[in-house]
This record gives sequence, C-alpha cells and structure tokens, in this order.
Amino acid sequence: MIVVLRKDLPWLLVTFGLGLITLSAAICEHSFERVFLVGAARHEALFHAAWILGVVVGLTGAMFDQVLGTREFLWQRPVSPARLALARLVAVNLVVAACLLLAPFGAWLGMLVFDDTFVWGHLDGLGELWQSGIGIVSGAMIGLFAGSLPVGWLLRLVIAAAAFGAVFVPIGALAGSDQVTAKAPFVLGHLGAAGLFAWGAVRAMQVQPDADRPWVARGGRPAASIAVLAVLGTWTLVASEFESTWLHQLEGEYPELFRRGDGVVLVRNEQAGGGEYRTVIVDERHQEVAAPPGPKPAFGAHLQVPSTWRRSDFEVEAPLWLGRHSWWVGYFDFGGRVFIDRRGNCWTRSPGAGLRRTGVGAAHAALPAGSVVLPVGTQQRLQAVAADPASGATWWFDAAAQVFVPKPLPDGDRFVEFDYYGPSPAELATLAEPLRAAFTDSGRWLVHGQQRRYVLHEGQWLGFDLPRRNASTASVTREGDDPVTFGVAVVGEGGAAPWRHTFTPQTWSERGAAAIAMLAAVVRPPLLQVAGSFASSSSRPWLVDALVVSWRRPWLTAASVGLALLLALFTRRRLSAYAAEPAMVRFWMLTMLLGGLPAVLCCEFFETRRAHARRALPGPFPAPRITSEVPPSDAG
Repeated sequence: MIVVLRKDLPWLLVTFGLGLITLSAAICEHSFERVFLVGAARHEALFHAAWILGVVVGLTGAMFDQVLGTREFLWQRPVSPARLALARLVAVNLVVAACLLLAPFGAWLGMLVFDDTFVWGHLDGLGELWQSGIGIVSGAMIGLFAGSLPVGWLLRLVIAAAAFGAVFVPIGALAGSDQVTAKAPFVLGHLGAAGLFAWGAVRAMQVQPDADRPWVARGGRPAASIAVLAVLGTWTLVASEFESTWLHQLEGEYPELFRRGDGVVLVRNEQAGGGEYRTVIVDERHQEVAAPPGPKPAFGAHLQVPSTWRRSDFEVEAPLWLGRHSWWVGYFDFGGRVFIDRRGNCWTRSPGAGLRRTGVGAAHAALPAGSVVLPVGTQQRLQAVAADPASGATWWFDAAAQVFVPKPLPDGDRFVEFDYYGPSPAELATLAEPLRAAFTDSGRWLVHGQQRRYVLHEGQWLGFDLPRRNASTASVTREGDDPVTFGVAVVGEGGAAPWRHTFTPQTWSERGAAAIAMLAAVVRPPLLQVAGSFASSSSRPWLVDALVVSWRRPWLTAASVGLALLLALFTRRRLSAYAAEPAMVRFWMLTMLLGGLPAVLCCEFFETRRAHARRALPGPFPAPRITSEVPPSDAG
C-alpha cells in the first residue's frame, strides 16, 4: 500500500494544496467575528466548495491511472485487486480528511493577517465549520464510486450526478426544519452515505474493465445495485418535482372565489384579444356563464382557498445552524455594531475603533451564554436590547457609554421573544400618548413579554396590549387534502348556510394539468407507490405521493406496477436473447419490478450487446484429410 501511495503522491499533493486553499478561502466568506465569535447562520460557500472539492478528489483518485495509461500495468503487478482498491480508498480519504480538518486553521491564519476583527484565543466555531464541510466526505466517495465503475466516461458523470442528488437532497430535507438543521442526522447521514459508496467503490475497483464481457456478472452486482439505487433516488426527486409543478399549475387553473353581493361566485381570468385579460364568472362546471341584465354588483373580498402545495425539497443548500434570532445588531448612534459571542461576551465594532470588548456596566461583565441581541425601535432609530431567553432578563445598550445597562421589564414581566408590529391607521388612533408617538412610522420592533408587549421610548419601557383585529366575515374551509379533487365550504355572515363547491378537473386545461401530474406518478418507482398507498398523509412529496396516499387512486398504483412488469418482461426477453446468465436475468427482473423505468434504463446501459456477443468459432471441426490421388508406383 505504501508503494501505491508513493506512486500517487503527485496528485495527492496537488489536490491537497488546492483543496486547502479553496476551503480556507470559502470560510473567509464571513469575517472573523461571524465565524469564530458570533457564529454564522450558514456557511454557504464552505458547504458548496466542500462537496464540489470532494467529487473532484474522488474522480481524480479513481481515474488518475486510467488517464496516464498505467491502469493495465497495475493489474499485472503481483498485488491483489483488493489491496489496490484499499490503497486508492485510503489515498482519497487522506486528502479529504486533511483538507477538512486543516481548512479552519488556514482561514484563521488568513484572518490573522487580513481581518481587523481578529481576536486571539477564539476558535469557538470549529465544530460548525467541520459539520458544514462534511459534504466533502460523501462527495469524495461518490466521485470515487462513479469514477471506478467499468462503464463509459459520460455514464460515470451521469451516475455521479444521480448519486449526488440521491444523497444531498434527502439528507438536507430530513435533517432540516423551519428553525435550524439537526446536526446529528445531518452528519450521520453524510457519513452513512460515504460508507455505502466507499464499499461500492472498493467492489467496483476489483472488476477488471473489459467491454467484451458483462461486468455486472463478473462480481459487479453490488456496485450495479448501488448505482441503480442512486439513479432511482434522483429519478424519484425529479418525478416528484415535475408532478408538484403540474399540481400547482392545476390549482392555478381552478377558478377563484369572490364575494359578490350576498353570495359567492367562481371567477376566472381569461386572456382576451390583444393579450389583455378579462374576468369572467363560471358555473359549477367551470364554464363561463352569461352576465344577467341590469346593474352588475362589484366583486367583494377575495376568498383564499387553503392550498396543499408544499415547498419543494429539490434543492441543495447549506445547513442552517442559527435560528431566527440574530446574535448581532448593527448601525446605532455610535455608528457601529454590537454583538454577543457564544460565551456571552459582548463586543462592539466601529469603523474608527475596530473591535472592542464591552459588557454589563463598567466591568464589562459577560451576559449569560445563549443571550440574544436585536434592534428595538423605529426604522429610523434602532436601539440594541439584549435578552436572556432562559431567565427572561433584558439589558439596554447605552450608545454613549457603549455598555449594557440592566433594563428589566415592568411589573416583573419576563422576556419571551422579539417581535415586529406595524399598526394600521385605525389602530394607531386608539393608542394613547406617549405610546402613539412611538409608532409614527410604519412600525417598530418590540419586546414580547409573558404579560404584555413593550416598546423602548426615551429609555423607558412602555407596555401595551395589541388591539384586537376584526376577524374575517367569511372563512374558507378545505374539505380533504387531495390535490386534484377537493371540496370547499364558505361560511357566511349571521350563521347562514355554507356555500359549497367541489373542485375537480372540468375544462381541458384543468384535465391536461391533472393528466400530466398523474403521468409523473405512473413513472415513479412501484415500490414507493405501493408503500405510499398505505401511508395516511404525504408530508414528504418526494417520498410519499399525495396522489396515491391512503389508497386514494389504486388504479394509479396498479398502472405503475403494470408498467414496471411490462418493461421487466421486455427486458427479460432481451437478456435471454443475449444468452445472459439466469442469475443476472433474475437480478434485473427483481430490480425492475421494484424500481420501474429508471431500473430499465440502467440495465440498458450496463448490459450492452457487445458485452454479451458470442465470439467463439463454431465447432468442433473434423480433422483435415488429404484427398489427392497417389500414383500406384508411389504407393509401395
């Protein structure tokens, strides 16, 4: 192994040097105060640079010998294929581990020279930096796996892209939430994916490439299974995104609800001549109705129908480590910033004075760890208020002295959260002075206590209760969570009988959008469609199809299974014509029944006609015979 690593030393040093510089520069996207003192909400540049670098390192390690033309020489050396594969795996992991572990220290040294906010003795953000860059590990194993497959160059890149989508998108969706990313699932998910692709890469590197022999039957079944799984994952994500887009289009095709007079009408905007749009009233079958004679009452309030459409998970973004509260507030009376680090220490930063330590009182005492600081005041005059969510205590930042001063809420109230309130003109008129003077602009930030809301005015807390806002006179209730067919009930004033309507595709545009969405459901993997039929809800559209949940449309699930069965039978016929081994025919049949169309595509590219071609000569041939006549004189 040492000999092989010594041979790989050129690309090891080059990728390590370039990778270390790249990750260190990506960390410097934020200043020292945001990286090692306060903490950045996202390390976007580090996250994307890490996984890209990982894929590049993995592909380089897998195809370095092939590019140089020395791969066949290695196969002739007295070293087992398993040891060669292990040496390549160790080499890639050495580069990845060195870049990931040393990049924060490289950025720290760069900030020491170029960042005026540098402070000695602070490395509190190391954990989040390493966790944000953990994608370099899974990315490297994906690149090593895809580059080691005995297939064409273009197909390797396609499988690498599919594996990336099948790993990064689900991990980000499952570990993320509305607030912050769960660190343990995020890290363990990437490490687990790295382990799976590392095992597949080792198995793939032990299969000697030969385009004239089927590589799946020569020990490549584990690698082929992982490749098919990666393609299935990305195929499911793309099909889900396609289906979600057309379901959203279907909701846009449905007419809208408006109040008109004493009732509710269905209204659609249609394009008229000249590119202009006109508003028409439609009936229960979503067909235009003729306007009655006489004066036409004006349309009233627009009634919003609750939607089941969810935000797409088909995106890759950096993990979010900090929640909605910020740890710093900028641009106050002293012209700088004030923020709190992870240990509760307070700092100010201004253009002239740079970074300075502050705190509570003249002693600059630290606040409790976990304290937050946010602006409280009008948009024209923001003031910094720090609060400890655990104890409910609050402090006010004295801009003249540049220190925090204890500022408890009145009547023993405790801090809950920061909030923003923009009163309407009618609500503003109900506020008494001096409270009304605090809301002379569009609104202001305030402190939400356990008992009341508070604004900071002239250095004093002013408590008030939010005015009760009138509820809507009509409420819209959606009956059912089916994205295609659902009912709507509108409750009117005075306890009148609710107005009801069932939305279902009626027009050609509505039917077309629904048909295309259902077509995307048919080509999903049958295994997921059958499993999703037993689910009661669809919180993850890419995993559980909302069209088939709770056996909503069994014919759609049957169509997906039937399509997979039909494709499997055609593929079985093709492999039998190639005289493929019965074990391989059963392997691909099972894969297609579970995976559907993407598994068929994988079989088409992996099991080529050339690999199964018969090249043996027909035989056996009889021994050659001499048929020329011999003269009698020579016979004796």
